Amino acid sequence: SGQQCLEKIGRFKPDLVLLDIVMPGMDGYETCQRIKSEPQSETTHIILISSKTSIESRLKGYEVGTDDYITKPFDNDELLAKIKVQIRLRDAIMNLASLHAKLFEELRLAGIVQQDFLPEKLPNCDKLRWATFIAPAECVSGDIYDVKRIDEQHVGFYVADVVGHGMPAALLSIFINQAIAMYEDTQNNHCVLSPAELMKNVNLRMSAQKLSGGQFVTCCYCLININTLQLTYCRAGHPYPILIRPKEQPQHLEIEGSLLGIFGEAEYTQRTIQLQSG
Repeated sequence: SGQQCLEKIGRFKPDLVLLDIVMPGMDGYETCQRIKSEPQSETTHIILISSKTSIESRLKGYEVGTDDYITKPFDNDELLAKIKVQIRLRDAIMNLASLHAKLFEELRLAGIVQQDFLPEKLPNCDKLRWATFIAPAECVSGDIYDVKRIDEQHVGFYVADVVGHGMPAALLSIFINQAIAMYEDTQNNHCVLSPAELMKNVNLRMSAQKLSGGQFVTCCYCLININTLQLTYCRAGHPYPILIRPKEQPQHLEIEGSLLGIFGEAEYTQRTIQLQSG
């Protein structure tokens, strides 16, 4: 009976079930549907065996989840061939599941490595408190940011987004992280780069790579003087930064700027605003 079939499947967990449609109590259609609806047996392969030869009977079988359908009387060699096909399908599915699990684990570990490139500690001071949040849609992503104390007076910070998703975008985000140099050391001189200079340098480095697939990056870089609270910002195709002040409407800090990696000779502009406490 159908109930006995369910009990034996729960006990023995077979890879393949030959199931008659006409059975006492629960028929083969319902039994098949029940087998496929249970997490512990949903991958069990089922071949329905029946004297019902109409197309409606076959379609109903496929609708409830059967993997194959054979009518009575059947040829033993044909049945054996169908069984072999289902076993091959089972093996292929198991191999794909194993490969998927391996790839997911590799992506998970890659995501951990990518997270390691994010700042572990934020440069809070008397006048500034920092807060960041990132939630990738997948294990790895093309989003990256950094907040870095450059010298006694300046903190630089940026947000960048690589076009696309997955591993290619993640790899390019690491390149961007390394390409963004907020200062230059020449002999004994420690020179803080302006946002426009920094963006131009990053664009030149990225354009020089001649990346396939037309990949590009959007970015917004800001430089803040922690003593005067003057903020200088530059944008490369990224959504506008938003300035929020108490009792005022949020303000977009609008400024033009080309995408990174598209036009090698692009020039970038910058603007400066005065921040307020609170």
